[in-house]
Amino acid sequence: MSEDNSKALGCLGLAMKAGLLVTGEQNTGASVHGGAAKLIVLASDASENAQRRARGFSASSGVPLVESPMSKAEIAAATGRSGCSMAAFHDAGLALRFCTDIGVEDAALLQRLAEIAEHVKKSGKANKIGKRRKSV
Repeated sequence: MSEDNSKALGCLGLAMKAGLLVTGEQNTGASVHGGAAKLIVLASDASENAQRRARGFSASSGVPLVESPMSKAEIAAATGRSGCSMAAFHDAGLALRFCTDIGVEDAALLQRLAEIAEHVKKSGKANKIGKRRKSV
């Protein structure tokens, strides 16, 4: 595991602990089709079938797919789940951090994740302010 991968793996672990990452083909598919997924991550050593399914999830929903430089074993160790060939982030901010940590150079993808994260951040602040005013 390289130094760069350790940051990305830490991001996976943090997202998992926060409940903002699901792992496995079935959970990823349900997350994508349910509209919660912001990014699909595919392990470097994922099987042909898992690759085909991940690409299908991405194509059918428009959720971006990133092929990770990390193996299933590395992802499993970071998330505490065995045999993880794919995962889905539910938080655009963490997905953006993960992408920068693994060196994704797709400017359109990075911009899209940043815009989603900013939108959520703004709407979250607005909701908090509204709740405070109602309770006063």
